[in-house]
Amino acid sequence: DVQQIYQELPISMFRNNQNYLYGVDAKTAGGVGQLKIVIQEIGNDQVLWSDSFTETVSEYNGTNPDPNFKNSIYLSSVFIKKTTRIPVISGAEKVRFIITPISSNVTFDILDAWLNPFPAVTSQVINP
Repeated sequence: DVQQIYQELPISMFRNNQNYLYGVDAKTAGGVGQLKIVIQEIGNDQVLWSDSFTETVSEYNGTNPDPNFKNSIYLSSVFIKKTTRIPVISGAEKVRFIITPISSNVTFDILDAWLNPFPAVTSQVINP
């Protein structure tokens, strides 16, 4: 069974037509798999706008052959990301950030999830 996780943020946290960077820092527990990352703008339980991307990650995403890098969850992960301009559509109530494994029978380690204005100053950072 493939399961997704998501978090919802109030639309008041977003500025109309501002650029946002979104993504996750991820790796697999073994093998190779694909993750789909989605942003949806929701109003009245309807998707008013959406943006997404799909990326492939593996258990080791680095280039350094040192075992310390390969055995570290953090050093062997990869930050998959995209930038998009989010419109604040009339009637929108929230923005949903979704992480969905596309590959079955693969376990993913998600270290961080990001949805922030881009470029951002420290006071603008939203960390779902």
